[in-house]
Amino acid sequence: GSIMDIQMNLSSEQSFSEIYRFFLLLGITPNYLGFYQAAYAVALCMKEPERLISITKSLYPDVAKYFRTSAGSVERNIRTVVRISWDSHPKILSDLSSESLQKQPTVSQFLSLIVFYFLYSDYKYL
Repeated sequence: GSIMDIQMNLSSEQSFSEIYRFFLLLGITPNYLGFYQAAYAVALCMKEPERLISITKSLYPDVAKYFRTSAGSVERNIRTVVRISWDSHPKILSDLSSESLQKQPTVSQFLSLIVFYFLYSDYKYL
């Protein structure tokens, strides 16, 4: 298989089900492509948090390759689910952040908040 197959095998089904459950809590539902693409992006960043530094150069293209689409459409799909979560549950997103968020987080802020929630918190929402 490809590098992507190897990477995904390192990631347990468990972590995906937790990411999915958390997205549902944020109001993000599986009828959006961004639901799966953002979950995959979070899983990749949980393994290699430094990916959060250059999401445009490394993360979007890898997610795009896995989903056989373009990096631009991955960015748009994830931005859509960020907006949905911000519109539905701004308080949860603010809680994840150290300061209260005044406006919708960027995609990279959103991914960082989720990744660090899973890596370094006690999962108080799940």
